[in-house]
Amino acid sequence: MRQRSGEGALVRTPDGLDEWRLAGFAVTLAGDLREDDAEPLRAAIALVRGVASVEPVPADITRHIVDERARSELCGKLATLLTDGK
Repeated sequence: MRQRSGEGALVRTPDGLDEWRLAGFAVTLAGDLREDDAEPLRAAIALVRGVASVEPVPADITRHIVDERARSELCGKLATLLTDGK
């Protein structure tokens, strides 16, 4: 059986071939949007052939904290690299 990176299911087709099948995609926005500002984007994604549904994911404080911690850690590593050269 062949290896493949990423998520999906390996299925055998009726003609005996193995192929990867995906059930969907997760799309992450570059930043939080107000609900009314996000509606045109949601509507455009829903128009793409093969899209069954587009559901909004609300922003919350937990996600914000995770984002800020990751940003802080990355900035710290970059600062260390620039000052120490390691």
